[in-house]
Amino acid sequence: MGYWTELAQRAVIARAQSTDQRALRVTSLVNLARSMRSFTDWLGRERCVYSLSTLTKSDVRAYEDYIEALEVTVSAAESRLSAISLLWDLRTELGEAMNFRPYGSRGSLRKCARRIGRADGHTPTLKPEFFFKLLDHSLGLVAGGERWAELADAYLQCRYSQTAAKRFSRQFGVAPRQLIAHCRILYGACVVVMFSLLGHRIHELTLLSIANVREMEVTDSKSIRGRVTKSSNGSGGTKTASSAPAELKAALRLAARLAGVSFDEEGSFFRPILLDRNLQVKHRKSLDAHKVYRLMDQVARSDGIPIRTRPHMFRRAYSMIFVWRYEFGDLAYLREFLHHNDLRHTVTYTQGDDVREFLSEAERDLSMSIMERALHGGEVFVGGFGVVLNRVARRLQSMTVALRPDQVSEWINAQHEQGKLTIRPAPHGYCVIVGDRGKRAACSTDGKTPNYANRVDAHCVRCLNFLTRESRRSYWEESKEAHWSVFKTAKVKALKQAAKAGFEIAKRMLRALSRATHGK
Repeated sequence: MGYWTELAQRAVIARAQSTDQRALRVTSLVNLARSMRSFTDWLGRERCVYSLSTLTKSDVRAYEDYIEALEVTVSAAESRLSAISLLWDLRTELGEAMNFRPYGSRGSLRKCARRIGRADGHTPTLKPEFFFKLLDHSLGLVAGGERWAELADAYLQCRYSQTAAKRFSRQFGVAPRQLIAHCRILYGACVVVMFSLLGHRIHELTLLSIANVREMEVTDSKSIRGRVTKSSNGSGGTKTASSAPAELKAALRLAARLAGVSFDEEGSFFRPILLDRNLQVKHRKSLDAHKVYRLMDQVARSDGIPIRTRPHMFRRAYSMIFVWRYEFGDLAYLREFLHHNDLRHTVTYTQGDDVREFLSEAERDLSMSIMERALHGGEVFVGGFGVVLNRVARRLQSMTVALRPDQVSEWINAQHEQGKLTIRPAPHGYCVIVGDRGKRAACSTDGKTPNYANRVDAHCVRCLNFLTRESRRSYWEESKEAHWSVFKTAKVKALKQAAKAGFEIAKRMLRALSRATHGK
């Protein structure tokens, strides 16, 4: 086993020294190390292979069968198989090689992964009822956490004296076991608040440093800095800044108290709480993923929530709430909050069957609100879809003298139940798709459905599915001013032309809003 352990280490080091920027990502190296160690350990333990040069094709096929038996996803299978392929690619650096190339191309490796792995899925979406209940419970725990933090400080002074510990129980009416259990739940609540309010990945929590929190506290900043490595091309990660509301600051202060974090030191902010440490050893390790999972599960159980929560579930819920609950939802903004490099990744957070279940009530409420106001004339809407609304209103009114609320509700409910009505909100208006009108979307790239990643003002203004209203006037006014400013100062002809086009688009929408509102 010593040979294989050393080989795995040399392979990972050689990969880390590669000029390929993707190989320098921390998460990439960690995943590679795990896959490489898994494969080499298996070779030595199950196949008794003595060296890389004695490895045979039958050994590789046996490992593929082993992976298939694990029932892992296609992505996980591909990650494990990539360790075998890498041993071939690094044959020069390692100074030894197997006698055959295991996979002729990346395509053949992926084909094998699809054969032995199960279809990839994504993290389930945390439904609103559980999300808000868990967040409310966690905020309540944080608000009342100071007393428990004081009890923890008192207990730490006497925890290794049996007599003193008994005296502590009599004095405060709390058994040590109960105190430790509750402090773990409190710490988990701090973690839940952070995931809920920031939509972070788990590695962003573990990478949060004492210096990041210290800077926020000392400067009384409304944002907190951090690092993200998954979407970074460098080994050190990309620096980020996220909004820090008062509730998040309170959670971080309590977490610091429970973990014994001193703002005079450096290192990881999130670490095991003091009550879980051996006081004779100075721990500075951050929480690993499994410890974070346990903390979150303990919080959920403490409020009787029958689900196992994971950080990415909060990230997806955060995305849904951002896009829908607050009627804001432009994916370009959401991409910035989630620290995605590619907008296509962001789009996946607002799609899928479970997302439909998550959004059904919110989407119906949003549709009812917009359509009733528009069809009853309670608010002025303009845009390509405004023509459709006028036609529907006339058709409904033709059935009676006055347009009744129940007629509007019946029409909207019928569209929803048939899956023919969807509304996508954005800062500048709404994209309304009724029936097969998606193929008419100006942002469509396939001629069948809208492509929200391709959505820009120029497309929306001429789109037959676009709808905007008076409350969105400020967006178009700011857009007009910004484009005009660029037009006046730009030296490059192409930039001036783009700025002029943007100015005209905003001017056109403002004129349409004024005509609809004032009858001009």
